Amino acid sequence: MKKAFLCAIVALTLPGFVIAKDVEAMKVNGKSISLSEFEYLYNKNKQQQVEPQTFDQYVDMFVNYKLKVADAVNYGIDTTKSFNREFKLYCHELAKPYIEDAELQELLEREAYSWLCEDVNVSHVMMPLVDSLTNTRAAAIAHADTVKSMLDNGAFFKLIVMRYSIDPAKMHNLGEMGYLPWGRTPYTFERAAHNTPVGNYSEVVETPFGLHVIKVNGKREAKSMHVQHILKLVPKDADMATINTIKAEVEGIRNRIIAGADFSEIAKNESQDPGSSANGGELPWFTAGQMVKEFDEAAYLLKVGEVSAPIRTDFGFHIIKKLEEKLPPSFEEALPNIRKRISMDERKDAPYLKKISELKQKFKYKEVETVFDTYIDAAKESGALDSAMIDKISKDHTVFATYDGGSVMISELTSEISIKSEQQTADNAIDAINKAKATVVNKHIENREIQDLIDNNVDFRNIVNEYRDGLLLFDISNKKVWNKANQDTEGLTEYFDKNKSKYSWDAPKYKGYLIHTANDSIAKMVKDELTNLDSDSIPKVLRRKFQRNVKVEKVLVGQGDNARIDVCVYGASPESVTVNEKFPIYFTTNGKLIDAPEDVNDVRAQVVVDYQNYLEEMWIKELRGKYKVKINNKNLKKISN
Repeated sequence: MKKAFLCAIVALTLPGFVIAKDVEAMKVNGKSISLSEFEYLYNKNKQQQVEPQTFDQYVDMFVNYKLKVADAVNYGIDTTKSFNREFKLYCHELAKPYIEDAELQELLEREAYSWLCEDVNVSHVMMPLVDSLTNTRAAAIAHADTVKSMLDNGAFFKLIVMRYSIDPAKMHNLGEMGYLPWGRTPYTFERAAHNTPVGNYSEVVETPFGLHVIKVNGKREAKSMHVQHILKLVPKDADMATINTIKAEVEGIRNRIIAGADFSEIAKNESQDPGSSANGGELPWFTAGQMVKEFDEAAYLLKVGEVSAPIRTDFGFHIIKKLEEKLPPSFEEALPNIRKRISMDERKDAPYLKKISELKQKFKYKEVETVFDTYIDAAKESGALDSAMIDKISKDHTVFATYDGGSVMISELTSEISIKSEQQTADNAIDAINKAKATVVNKHIENREIQDLIDNNVDFRNIVNEYRDGLLLFDISNKKVWNKANQDTEGLTEYFDKNKSKYSWDAPKYKGYLIHTANDSIAKMVKDELTNLDSDSIPKVLRRKFQRNVKVEKVLVGQGDNARIDVCVYGASPESVTVNEKFPIYFTTNGKLIDAPEDVNDVRAQVVVDYQNYLEEMWIKELRGKYKVKINNKNLKKISN
């Protein structure tokens, strides 16, 4: 309900016209309301009106709205944790376009699309992220740099792979990964692969898996392919005579196809691939890297409709026929997938961090670089981030950074730092401290920019104020009207008794119970039980005693509203009722026909709505006497005219 209410209040559509000078429209309970805020909401209201409303009527409605907000503030709703949590979250969401570098975001998206259009054939040497002897990253990077120098100086790549690579697949592929499509490897690996010229080695690249030196073997236009194939298996222990016999058999099959034989029929009858033979050898669409290297490269080179020569893989000999191929989608079509991919790696924060860097300059951010030396030295000495260090940080209120309008203390890092097993090395402990420091600083700078937007950007301020007031209005309306009307049983009853004449029916209604039972025997026992029960205890007692063998309905219905009541009360034919196999027997009890509602529960929903309207009227009357309103009619005329 709350979200729906706020959505009705808040829209991100900005007004087409903004008053040049933000003068005062009115003052409510001492708080000044700017003309731009009034105009923004007035223009929005005009667009959403179902029935025409005069300017004076809107001013009156607006004053009531602001009086309710003032009452919410008077009750301290704006100081509650729940309010501030939701309000701050909204401000941060609204400020995203201002705290992300749009140009960098598009650059990353265009870069990703260029990679989507290109497959890269790579090999790599993968080395550990942390040196096993010194337990440091610095030593691991130095070792990787040495391996890179060896390759640059002409060392044989496959020997380097066998000696230094920690990739478990090296025994099988000697570092060769074949053609890789976009999105298959971590961003840093992918960027190095695409940016390194064919035949060259990349610089040392770090991924979550290790340190890599990448050799680029080739590049090609990306395609997705649809093929069918025929496979003849070659046993792993086959000798050359057997291999040549199988190859000759496959060549014979190809010759039959070239001569006009049906590829699909031969695949069904002779292919030894159990996954595709029944389907005429047809395989699902695939892209680079999804098939073994030899199969992939042969399929790529075929033209649509062309049949390959026999292709040898670890499985055996294949004949491939290309059925279809597709080039990558347009940038616009690919963009949703590109954005999803970017959101899953380090690129997601790049536009934000770039903007934060610019905002640091804007707000003259300065940092005392040596203030963390004590903690860095302690991490190096202990080789870990422990509870004692975190406790010391939590009590250290030293300011380590300042900016226009604020400062940052060391103790603030406590909310962003914790003890984790992966921090139990000196390097990782230092990283954890630096990461916490960066997160805290970024939040400060982001909050400073949000405040700057509120202070200096009229459109942003008006939307923020609208959402803030909407939150306050919802909570105070709940307190004063909506929840009160539902929960105030005494007030509802009193209101109904005073206004009984408002609630009437065109025809009598039956008020009582409709009992359903599983069979006649249960029905007889229920009727016997009813002789000892008062009306209010009927549902509870029957359900407890007869459980799933009985269903009890309290009803208030007119003729034609319920087929079973029509039979029991109004004399309708039993044949008009569809039999319920679970509860075929039914009857009424403790009921009567009434010409008009007897109590508030007979028309509760209608009374609640009317009582809410009454409470609203009384509340506004109270607010008008409680808070002072001063309207600047001279300034308001700038809009009304």
